Amino acid sequence: MQLKSKNIIISAAVTGVVSISNAGSGDVVKFQQEHYAESDDRIKVDYTILDIKKELGTDFSLSASFTYDEITGGTPIFDSISSPSPCTDESGSYICDDPERRPGNLIGDGQIDLSDFVYRNIEMVDERKAINTSLTYRTPKRNEWGFGVSYSEEDDFKSTETSLSYLHYLDENKNQSISAGVSVQGNESYFYFDEEWKDMDIWNTEITFTQIFTPQTLAQITFFRSQQSKALTNPYQTVIRRVNEADAAQSPIYRYYRAREVRPDEKNQSGIALYGISELKKGLIVHGNYRYYKDDWDIQSHTAELKSFYNVLNNVRLAPMIRYYTQSEASFWKDRQGDFMFSEDGYATSDDRLGEFDSWTFGFGVESDLKGKWDFNLNLATQETSYDLKSHWISTGVSYEY
Repeated sequence: MQLKSKNIIISAAVTGVVSISNAGSGDVVKFQQEHYAESDDRIKVDYTILDIKKELGTDFSLSASFTYDEITGGTPIFDSISSPSPCTDESGSYICDDPERRPGNLIGDGQIDLSDFVYRNIEMVDERKAINTSLTYRTPKRNEWGFGVSYSEEDDFKSTETSLSYLHYLDENKNQSISAGVSVQGNESYFYFDEEWKDMDIWNTEITFTQIFTPQTLAQITFFRSQQSKALTNPYQTVIRRVNEADAAQSPIYRYYRAREVRPDEKNQSGIALYGISELKKGLIVHGNYRYYKDDWDIQSHTAELKSFYNVLNNVRLAPMIRYYTQSEASFWKDRQGDFMFSEDGYATSDDRLGEFDSWTFGFGVESDLKGKWDFNLNLATQETSYDLKSHWISTGVSYEY
C-alpha cells in the first residue's frame, strides 16, 4: 500500500513560530509512537518515529528522522463476485475475440449487467521504512540555508527527495523574514496489472513572508505551487466501464467491464496559506490556519484550523484542535454510489479522495514537562468525512533535550 514519503518541510520561516511556542533550541531526541485506524475494516497503520537534532557549533544544526510503519487492513475497490475467466463461448464477445483491439485497461471478461460487481476491500499487508535528514547553515548575518534528503521504501513504492531552502531576515531585529524553498521528489510505483515499475515525479516550490508584531503575536503568508508528472494513476483503484462490442454497422451490444482507473499524467497545483499565532493571555496560545488549494484536475479545497495550548499547571499544557476541510470533485470522477459507469476509454476514477466531500477533525492533546529535560505528550484525534469514512488516531511520545 503506497503511503508515500512524508514531504520535507521546505519553509524555514517556522523559526519564528518556534521562538514563540517556547520550544527548546538545543540538542533533542524525540521518540513517538502513533496508531491510525479507519472504519469499515479499512487501513490501519502503526508508526514508530525517532527524531534527532544536533547543534554543530553556532552555525550548523543537523537533524535526522527515522520512521517504521506497519500497514494492514484493506483498501476498497470495484471487484467481481465471480473469478475472471477467459472467453470460451464459441460466439464470444467482440473484444475477447480480438484482443489487439481490446482496451488495455480492462480486467477479466465483460458482464451483461452490473450484478457481478461489488465495491469491497482487498486485503493488504505492507511496511514502510523512511529516513529524513536536513542540515541548516546560519550565515554571519544569521540568515539560514537548509538542505534536506529523504528516502522511503515499501514493497510497491520507493521515494527519494531532495530539498533546498533559504531564510532571509528583512530587518535587524529579525521581526520580518522571507523564505523560499524547492524540493524534488522521484517516486517509483509497482503496477501489478502491468508487472512493472513506473516513475512519478513531484516538484514543490513555496515562498513565505513572516511578520512578528510583538513577542506574543506572529503571522505568515505562504504561496505554493507544485507539479506532478508521469504515472499518477493509483495502481490499486478500479472503475466500471461500459463497452460497445458490436461492429460499427450493427446495433450496440453493451457489456460491463471492471477496469483500471486512468488519471492524467500531469497535475499542476497552487495555493495560498495564512497562519497566525498569538498568546492571548499568559499561558494561553492560539494557532489559526487557513489554506486554499486548486489544481488543473478541477479540484479546489479549503482548510480552516484552530489549535490552542493552555497551561493548566506550570508543567502541564492542554492542546485542543478543530479542523474543517472541503473540496470539489475532479473532472473525471464519478460517485460509486451514483452513475458510476464510464465509457470504454478516457480518464476515469471513483476514488473517494478525488470526489466532492468535506470532513471535520477534532483533536485533544496533553503535554507535560517531566523531571529535568524530559517532555511527554499524548494526542487523540478523530475525523469524519461526508463519504462515511471515520478515522481515529492516537500518538504518544517523549523527548529529551541534552
